[in-house]
Amino acid sequence: MENIRFDIPISPLISAQELLTLKSSPDVILMDARSSKDAENNYNQQHLANALFAPLEYCWSAPVMNAREGGRHPLPTFSDLQKTAEKLGIHPNSKIVIYDDQNSAMAAARAWWVLTSAGHPSVQVINGGLSAAIKVGYPVESQTPPLPPPGSWIPTPWKLPRVELKDMLENPPSLLHPVIDVRDADRYRGEREPIDPIAGHIPGAINLPYTELFTEEGYFHSKDILKNKMNNTIPHPVDSVRVHCGSGVTAAVMVLAFAYLNNTIPHLYVGSWGEWCRNDLPMATR
Repeated sequence: MENIRFDIPISPLISAQELLTLKSSPDVILMDARSSKDAENNYNQQHLANALFAPLEYCWSAPVMNAREGGRHPLPTFSDLQKTAEKLGIHPNSKIVIYDDQNSAMAAARAWWVLTSAGHPSVQVINGGLSAAIKVGYPVESQTPPLPPPGSWIPTPWKLPRVELKDMLENPPSLLHPVIDVRDADRYRGEREPIDPIAGHIPGAINLPYTELFTEEGYFHSKDILKNKMNNTIPHPVDSVRVHCGSGVTAAVMVLAFAYLNNTIPHLYVGSWGEWCRNDLPMATR
């Protein structure tokens, strides 16, 4: 289990200013991936012009059958992902740009992970998200754009590294194989748990909250600051890094940050704490 140097042909992030220059490109597919309970209402009130609504729950995650097997946001099946791609008009040559309203990324980062891992060569997340695009004058609208003609892109088996529960149990956290928990520090310490039934963390996991990757304005920190944060958190040298969160969504933000820095992709534990804590496994606090 080693880190994978993945050849990403373009940066996983795009600035709002760069997006403006692509506004009239027929190949661009703009997606609104907001995922809060009011996401659809918020989208209907205001979204970037021509952005298609592509929420986490229906596009980038499968229905939860049993959180003990796969966690609270399991990956979509390839057949469902292909249906999503067809509905959104995704072609092999499409330039996919995704945003949400949560610290530049989150559901957008999960969408980036799914599409990139399934083999699409041009997927980017707006750095700064919806608010950044509005600040630079990207047009907004309230009417829902018509669906495009059906897409022709066919997803491939996952290319980006991931681990499942059995892999986590066979290779517990160690200096050579660290595990990063990206949840808030108080959830990691077990002081509160607003979603899952048990508070705490995987024994041996290191905490680096994904929120620390962003400036107060919601942009990713500079590459130098991101490198320092990761170097101060992750022991060196390492053979692999694994990342998780509560449900495998915000952990994708950390994967995106690694990709933005140097294309070395950590393993995503999709089941995350939501799966771990439901399986009567060891857990730690503080």
